[in-house]
Amino acid sequence: MEMRKPAVAGKFYPADASELESIVKDLYNKAPEREIDGTVKMAVVPHAGYMFSGLVAATVYKVLKKHMDDFEEIILLGPAHYVPSIGSYAPEDEDWLFPWGVVKVGILEGFPRNRLIHEPEHSLEVQFPFLHYLLGDRKVYPIAVGQDDPFVLAQKLMPFLENRLLLISTDLSHYYPYEVANKLDSYANECIPKKDIECVLEKVEACGKLPLLAGLSIAKEKDWNGHFLIYMNSGDVWWDKEQVVGYGGYVFTE
Repeated sequence: MEMRKPAVAGKFYPADASELESIVKDLYNKAPEREIDGTVKMAVVPHAGYMFSGLVAATVYKVLKKHMDDFEEIILLGPAHYVPSIGSYAPEDEDWLFPWGVVKVGILEGFPRNRLIHEPEHSLEVQFPFLHYLLGDRKVYPIAVGQDDPFVLAQKLMPFLENRLLLISTDLSHYYPYEVANKLDSYANECIPKKDIECVLEKVEACGKLPLLAGLSIAKEKDWNGHFLIYMNSGDVWWDKEQVVGYGGYVFTE
């Protein structure tokens, strides 16, 4: 069995372990407090470079840290950005290398394994430093979602949700001017917590739309309550306001 090497260490997050730990904990300390009632069952978190989406991600993880007793393991869904694929895939390699060492990931039964899809994918990888430094290395089952039917995927995931958090990795709109992005992403901030699947289908732009729809389908079937936590886009932290990317944080509780 081979080992998956980090694809975006030194790009999306620091490749040095001590620097990475410092940045994650600094983002956590700067993240606003959000009080959520109920048992946390699902969360939606962005996956860009930490300087862009790190504060939004940390806001979600700050809530998850308060609710660590609500789940034992994590199913992580993220879009496959680089390798065109039909379906959703578990990794071939169970050992994933990170700046602090090796993490052994879980493999969900019934999902085919594919090294090529997982090898370059950042949407899953960038969540692990937050999970490692803030949530104590709970076992993670990563799934890269290609062109898949999100509602079939939702039913496929249902048997695996007991004592597990469903973590959806997605960014929102891409490369619009700042004000346009704010308007477009306002639909996400309104429709995602309401589990309004038709609205998400028609109005929400997201690179992880398929895993997001799978998660919302589950949340709707299980009658979980949605909570909007935070929204920013890259224009809030970067000089370029002509082509920004949006980031939203949401959690769902039972």
